[in-house]
Amino acid sequence: MEPPLQPRNDIGNRSSFCPFSLRMTHMDCMINMEFVNHPIYAGLEIQRHDDEIAGTGLLVFLQRKLNNITDVYYESTFHNPSSLKKFFSLGKGLGVWKKQQFVFATLDVSAETGVQANVMFRDIDGRLVHVQMNDDTPFDPNQRSGMTHGFLSPIGAAIDKPSCLQLIYMKQFDLVRRAGTVPIIEIDGRSVSTGHVPFERCLWGTRLIKVAKDLIVVQVNPKTRKINDETHHGHSQSIVHRDNQGHVQGISAESHGHCATFFLDRPFPDSVHFDEKREGGSWRVDIDGDRIVSGTWEYDAVSNSTENTTEAKIQLEVTRGWRPNGLSWMIKMMFPIVPILKDWPETYRWVSYVQWNRGETNPAMVSHWERTSGDYGSSLLEAVEKSSDCAGEHLRHASQKSMSSIIFMLMRLQRNRGSHYLSE
Repeated sequence: MEPPLQPRNDIGNRSSFCPFSLRMTHMDCMINMEFVNHPIYAGLEIQRHDDEIAGTGLLVFLQRKLNNITDVYYESTFHNPSSLKKFFSLGKGLGVWKKQQFVFATLDVSAETGVQANVMFRDIDGRLVHVQMNDDTPFDPNQRSGMTHGFLSPIGAAIDKPSCLQLIYMKQFDLVRRAGTVPIIEIDGRSVSTGHVPFERCLWGTRLIKVAKDLIVVQVNPKTRKINDETHHGHSQSIVHRDNQGHVQGISAESHGHCATFFLDRPFPDSVHFDEKREGGSWRVDIDGDRIVSGTWEYDAVSNSTENTTEAKIQLEVTRGWRPNGLSWMIKMMFPIVPILKDWPETYRWVSYVQWNRGETNPAMVSHWERTSGDYGSSLLEAVEKSSDCAGEHLRHASQKSMSSIIFMLMRLQRNRGSHYLSE
């Protein structure tokens, strides 16, 4: 394990070039669901924020089925909601971003009350949206079997044209339990059904409504057109860590007691040494000490002595997606069915072009993210539906071999979770 990065006293010196950046914020809690029978909307997410820059309140996201555009409605309690806007790279982009009056605006996820939600408002077209649920199982791993600590959201799988590598790491994650009351989910007075996972009633005891608390939002290398643009300011400006020669060892950012770190296995040269040619090395991103993603970096720098300039191409490849440890058996069983949960970052690549003129303080830089492939589906529900046939085939094959193997599997699940859900 690498020693902790140590910041140098000359971090604020902008003449020392660093092409990498982190942007970071925090989300208190959220619930998320996909719809299966609504003609307009494909899904909904409710978030609660308590942010010193943006303010406090709820954000509600409604994803449109036709064009995969997401409309966002926020409470009037925010004093600077636009500061949060840059943290949402969703599907094919944002549509409506609108302050709205909420009839009800309650979302609470805690060890005391479990999952409580009551949200009602009208969308841009006047449809009344109402979500109400009561899962009173305490949101505590000691009282909620199957709860997961540390889960990476697969939201990046559905982004066609990413502006960054967006990592949303949920420190506490679970699905809504069937033991609670049946949720009310209505749009324009009509009930809306949510998705489901295969065999959820007898094996899972849950609904495909995701719940999370203590979410860390990290954006790696937001695209930029110059080195001093807004990506280096605002929420959790990244701190550059250098060695004694001024070469970049990594960067870090902090928010609400959490820390994200971008490590380089080999120091990256600053602008003074930028005419050196190097093959590159490897990198990784950790959040609170948990490895999230990693890959390779390389650059090719060419100096022009006539024009007294150096031009370079810098590239990051994500070669290893999320590989979690210590997950609940429920989430482990979902990985073979829904591979996007861990593999989607491996379809991301960052490319940057830099031109440095000697004698100038800062180089010019243009960068962007691109998808190397994107056949992952537009939502977790779609991925589950695509994979459920495969899961069913595995189960049928197992039953042909021996029905006792299935019975044995159920007995093991019952021992792990208790008999409550299997007896419903």
